[in-house]
Amino acid sequence: MKLSSDDERNPVEVLAEDFLERHRKGECPSVAEYTGAHPDFAEEIEALFPTMLAMERFKLSRESSRAGQASLGPHKLERLGDFELVRELGRGGMGVVFEAEQKSLGRRVAVKVLPRQQLMHERQLKRFEREARTAAGLHHTNIVPIFGTGVQDGFHYYVMQYISGLGLDDVVRELRKKGAEENPLLRPLVRKHDGKSSQAHAIARIGLQAASALAHAHEQQVLHRDIKPGNLLLDAHGTVWITDFGLAKALEDHQVSNSADIVGTLAYMAPEQFRGKYDERTDLYGLGLTLYELMTLQQAYQERDRSQLIQAITSRDPEHPRKYGVEMPADLVTIVMKCVARESKHRYANAQALHDDLEAFLEGRPIAARPVSFIERSWRWAGRNRAMAALSASTIVLLLFALVGGWVAFVQTRSALEREREASLRAEKNAELLLGAMNDIFSGLGGTMASLGDLERGGLEGGGSLAEEAGVLEPLAQPTVTEGEAAMLTRMVEAYEGLAAANRDSQRVQDERAKLHRIYKVIGDIRQRLGDWDDAIVAYEKSVKLYRSATALDPTESQVAIAGIYNEIGRVHGAQQRVRESQRAHDKALKMLEPLTSKSDSGRLRYEFVRTFNFWTERYGAGGGFLSEFEYQQLKLRRVRWERDHGSGSERRRREWRKQYESLVKEARRYATLLLRQDVRNPAYQLVTANLFANCARIASWEGEFDEARKELGKSLGLFKVLVASRPEVEHYRFEWAETLLRGSAIYPLQQRVQRVEESIRHYTRLAEEKGSNPLYRAARAQAWKVLASTLLRGGNEPSAERAVMRALRYWGQLIAGYPGVEQYQRLSHEAWQLLAQVYAASERLPEAISVMEEVVAATQMEAWDETRQLPEGGFRGYPEELQAELWSRARHARDLGYLKKFLESAKRKSEAEEVLARGLGVLPPAWRDWFFQLHR
Repeated sequence: MKLSSDDERNPVEVLAEDFLERHRKGECPSVAEYTGAHPDFAEEIEALFPTMLAMERFKLSRESSRAGQASLGPHKLERLGDFELVRELGRGGMGVVFEAEQKSLGRRVAVKVLPRQQLMHERQLKRFEREARTAAGLHHTNIVPIFGTGVQDGFHYYVMQYISGLGLDDVVRELRKKGAEENPLLRPLVRKHDGKSSQAHAIARIGLQAASALAHAHEQQVLHRDIKPGNLLLDAHGTVWITDFGLAKALEDHQVSNSADIVGTLAYMAPEQFRGKYDERTDLYGLGLTLYELMTLQQAYQERDRSQLIQAITSRDPEHPRKYGVEMPADLVTIVMKCVARESKHRYANAQALHDDLEAFLEGRPIAARPVSFIERSWRWAGRNRAMAALSASTIVLLLFALVGGWVAFVQTRSALEREREASLRAEKNAELLLGAMNDIFSGLGGTMASLGDLERGGLEGGGSLAEEAGVLEPLAQPTVTEGEAAMLTRMVEAYEGLAAANRDSQRVQDERAKLHRIYKVIGDIRQRLGDWDDAIVAYEKSVKLYRSATALDPTESQVAIAGIYNEIGRVHGAQQRVRESQRAHDKALKMLEPLTSKSDSGRLRYEFVRTFNFWTERYGAGGGFLSEFEYQQLKLRRVRWERDHGSGSERRRREWRKQYESLVKEARRYATLLLRQDVRNPAYQLVTANLFANCARIASWEGEFDEARKELGKSLGLFKVLVASRPEVEHYRFEWAETLLRGSAIYPLQQRVQRVEESIRHYTRLAEEKGSNPLYRAARAQAWKVLASTLLRGGNEPSAERAVMRALRYWGQLIAGYPGVEQYQRLSHEAWQLLAQVYAASERLPEAISVMEEVVAATQMEAWDETRQLPEGGFRGYPEELQAELWSRARHARDLGYLKKFLESAKRKSEAEEVLARGLGVLPPAWRDWFFQLHR
């Protein structure tokens, strides 16, 4: 594109508009094409274009419905080339299907139209075209033929034979309704004749035809990759048709179709697809789930949350159909369950093998597949969990012996009093065996958990194995157990409790049962790391209950352990933004520990007290942030105004908190000093002390004591430097160091602040490059660039600020493209766009500032406040958390409108500015409007 000298806009803006318009038309221009043609603007193009494209995709994706169905946006399509669209037949995640008439041939066809956002990359477009051509070469009775492809107005489409029938997803929905037998198409699937299930045979015939089609496609080296009920059609003659082979992958093609791409509908994806792997057995898995759904009229995995659904698919097999009261021939159930085995090696080797077994079933011959026995399931589970070394053959034997033998002993005790003593001893022995197996299993988690013995003995005393595991009480790594394995461990503990309950008269069994406090604590840790918040709290509360009933434990050590569990409960609540519940849990921990400081001086008490103090101080200030000297002066003014308008209650509470803080920080400092004196190389001690110094620095900044703040922060950063130097392989330490550098930079003069932010960026960048799969590090890097831009803007360096915020926007755009459902990324990206508008305004580029802010406001649009709606009594802190979150969103949107008003006024667009002010007032509740008006009038 050539730039016109008559266009007064920023040249990069003109180029960006052309770049996006070409994408909207269905072209795939590259960033390199524009940098090559306009080298003077190469840096700005490289920073801006990927972000603009990501935002364009985001806006397009917002057109999709909440159910995840594709949308063509506001466009009403009536004709695509030679095809006149008659009516919509259906829509799914990949496109919208229309019945159409091909005018030149006068024939009825089906046309699938893909949304514009589906093919915005050149790689995606090449894959679509190549795979459509490949699929068009498939000729089979049960595969819907593809006639051709086309593109018009940016919409890509392909043309198929029109099939009059129902998708199997619609079939399942209809079968759930009463009177389904009235539909001739469905009758074979609901009726029974002569005591034999025609339903089972009808399902088998559907599977047989689909398996035949897949066998043909696989012979041609073509995978489908999205087999699900919606992609299998059943016509009036009972013929099954597989559609959407236009998304197939030519197996020999490694250049066009990237193996890292995951294509398919989530609930029907095989576990290996989440690792970017698929082969013929992946298609068989989707077909198996389809047959399973026809048998049970239930989805195999019914989780509604995306992460929970992925966890379920990758960690457990579908429930046996009998759970739903299904009466089906055992051979058919065996065939289906073999298809849906979690590990592909346990499925049919190919579609022909599945076809042969279904054919044998229909003809009444023996099938090749065999049901999976309990023992085989156990061995499969053990084979998948190498990290859990305790589940060796001997442990499994012990476990099975304890579970089975224990209950047999209990029955014998009840039925034969003369053998009471013998049975009791056997029960005790079995209980010990089971507890021993559980101890072995939990100890086998050593890579991410402390050993149970260390936890019990207070291993922080002398730098033993607990000291060597930096993540014992500050979890660092993700667990090696899955959701399904965690559930199995929980069931194992419950089985032991049942065994103990059956042997209440055995003192030895009851003594061993009391030791479960340790195991429930570890289960809580596992659940917390998996994000199973509610289950984590249940496990922690059981652990607390058992600790309190464990009379054999040292009372002080027991109290310290319980306080540690309350801190974990507080962390779980904090992760869910349950601020009050989190504070209450940490308060409980503090109240338990304070009386102990005069009775004991153990290493575990010292450590837990310092850790609790760190949690307790987090409530002071805004989200753990430091104040700059300028921000502190603003805070002082707000405090004075608040006291003038609302009385001195707030200041009195602040003084009371400060008094308590002074008392606690003195004890925390003493304990931290003793910990390092005890073992200065202990990474757990170094980490908790570094965080203590950082918290003291942050509190000092909120009190205006900036010399003290810089002194404390220097000690914190010094400890982090030592910690990272001694343990460079522990990425968590490097991340904490970077976080402390970034947050603490606010307390320094401008030039030093820039240097410290840049240092944090270097740390984040190395982490993001080494651990690119972890979005936490990439998000931190993006936010650090935004902080740098803000700092440079305050220093009047607008050009450098613009380059920094462009870098932040590029990184946020990449994260949004990869994680479109993460709301926090959207919000932080919007804040970066808002900052870009401020940079433009400071550079006297008001039209660009206004344009950007209008985009930000449009993306966060909110309805006006309902004037009949009343806020509850008690002030903001007493509101329900859902209401607090809504009010924060409204305040942020009003703030954005305030910036837009300011820019419009600077551009002498007074009437528009007044209109924006009215909109800002309208989104807020009446009690908040005076604040907004005073701020933006």
